Amino acid sequence: MKRPNHSDDDAKAWVAAFTQAMPHDALNAELTDRLTALWLKDKRLWSSRPDTAARNIQALAKGLSLSLSKVLSMACRTPNHFYQRPEATLERIDALAKTLGLTRAQIVQLAGPTGGLLLSAPATVARRITDTAAALDITEDAYRALCLKQASLLNMDPVSIHQRACASAEVFETTLDDFLELARKSPALLARDPAALKAFRDDLARRLKLSDADVLRLIRKQPRLTSQNPATLAETLRRFAHGLAIDAATASAMALKFPPLLYLDPDHALKKLDEAAARLSMPPEDMHAIAVRMPTLISRDPVMLARKIRLGARIARALGEDISPADILRAAPALPTYAMDRLLLRFLIARLRLWEGRWSSLIARSNPRAQAMVEQYQATLEPGSTEYSALTEIIERRFT
Repeated sequence: MKRPNHSDDDAKAWVAAFTQAMPHDALNAELTDRLTALWLKDKRLWSSRPDTAARNIQALAKGLSLSLSKVLSMACRTPNHFYQRPEATLERIDALAKTLGLTRAQIVQLAGPTGGLLLSAPATVARRITDTAAALDITEDAYRALCLKQASLLNMDPVSIHQRACASAEVFETTLDDFLELARKSPALLARDPAALKAFRDDLARRLKLSDADVLRLIRKQPRLTSQNPATLAETLRRFAHGLAIDAATASAMALKFPPLLYLDPDHALKKLDEAAARLSMPPEDMHAIAVRMPTLISRDPVMLARKIRLGARIARALGEDISPADILRAAPALPTYAMDRLLLRFLIARLRLWEGRWSSLIARSNPRAQAMVEQYQATLEPGSTEYSALTEIIERRFT
């Protein structure tokens, strides 16, 4: 609450004086309104000189290599920056950076738009890292790595984090060690309220009509799903079901195979799938039917997907098999996941007639064994011959 003897006019006068002490156009209308509202609530600003506050902000912006607008926005969320000595703030930031093994710029990035971390005492942060790592029975480096992905952990009590982790492990029906493995993929799990995680699990199971075991399997595959709204995830899946002309149960089965499906944009993803079909002269319905069985296709770049499938067809033709793009995907569903160099090596083997089996078996053959086939063939050629030189050039240009 503002004091009775501090009016809106007082706030506007302070902000006007502050603005005058700042470079021209440093404050836009939004920042001016935010600062005015802040002044009416923050007692320490009432006794702060506007010109001193302006100098503090400018010095901090210079020390952090940030724009004035960014530092002002941060200070409106964390007012201490207006009245604390910038030299002390920068010294604390450098000590904090040393504790976390970061640069000053990286600490600022980690702190985010509020900048609250910049006010943390380095010794306190170091102690929390040590104590929390001990409570979780992991190394300090391992816990520090989690904190660098989820900065809010640096401000949490070690006992609280341990209790949350144990309770969350129960929600996921797993051990603490296994839960921490999930947290390495999505450190936000350590900061989440276990009750909220259980509510998420139950709500998602209800909306997707999945068993608890299936939902837990889904979350274990893609733990960052827990940061989403179950209603949004269910709506995404409904839109995929509509676009692919499948029922809800089939769509849920797709999500179990490929959990990222739940946070893709269905319109954009299906448009890319249709583009790949067009590039391969396939009916969209055929591509959709294949994607239902192989949901990872939905996230593929359509240009590269079509290029890899066409190359697979060329490999098959070089071995005497004329095959359609749809059959390519049915026979070798992993083909779109392979690098182009891997596929080009198989095409070279097929062109050199070094393979007598099915094309799909050649595609699946391990890279070391495929490379050995080419090397053994090259060893039979006369060094300096046209064929030897041509093959050497291809190998050096594409595979080294």
